[in-house]
Amino acid sequence: MIMLDGQIEDCYLEVMINVSLWDADFIPFYVCHVKKNEPEKSLDDCKALVDDIIININNTTMAEEYQLYVTVGKCFRYTVYPEYKANRKYTTEVKHIFETKQYLIDQYKAFSFVGLEADDLVCINKQRLTEKGYNCTIISPDKDILNLEGRHYNPRGNNWVNTTKQEAELYFWKSMITGDTVDNLPGIKGIGEVGACKLLDNKHIDIFKSYRASVFDKYCEVYGENYGIEMFYKMYNCLKMVHTYEVEIPELIKLKTEISEEERLFD
Repeated sequence: MIMLDGQIEDCYLEVMINVSLWDADFIPFYVCHVKKNEPEKSLDDCKALVDDIIININNTTMAEEYQLYVTVGKCFRYTVYPEYKANRKYTTEVKHIFETKQYLIDQYKAFSFVGLEADDLVCINKQRLTEKGYNCTIISPDKDILNLEGRHYNPRGNNWVNTTKQEAELYFWKSMITGDTVDNLPGIKGIGEVGACKLLDNKHIDIFKSYRASVFDKYCEVYGENYGIEMFYKMYNCLKMVHTYEVEIPELIKLKTEISEEERLFD
């Protein structure tokens, strides 16, 4: 109960629940990859590594509940910009990739939604859960997810980052300028990190209004007005995570600290 001027306020403080929200697309690639001169992994080896990763990271982040999200099929961004991720070479040479992703879906109820990527689903549910008072930690090694406000844990470097709303906004508009070579998004040609910082480094700028205008004008300056407008909106729709969408996401899963042999085996 809360004391106000000697009086007892008849209300209670809710205990915040720690939740880990996973952009889990990295897991199959991580556990199935075999380094040079290493012995080949069996599917059971990969499954065991998945179990270890999920248990250890949920413990590290002190999660009480969690949810995994994976990308299945192509998202809407391929329609917006057909060259999206065209530079990636997907290979079937890495064994057990698809079976391991299916294991995430079957064993851990990893959620997917046609047309959206895993980080979109993280963003959508993070918004919903935060409004309900949950304490969310975003699990992802992808630097681009830092344009989402909140608490982040990068499992590849054991790094923690707390991104404020302003920092998330700045990160996004910088990416609009520099693009994303991993996803084959050019941004504004000829402008890198230094140029992006110079363009946006104005302490008097209102980031929620003027960043957009500054970047939009630069697109038109570099590409010409018509193509600049076209490129601006293509890059915007590819780089911006989806924050709201009519999708029914399942309930969170209570943290499990152990996976039995019976649970690990499935057809």
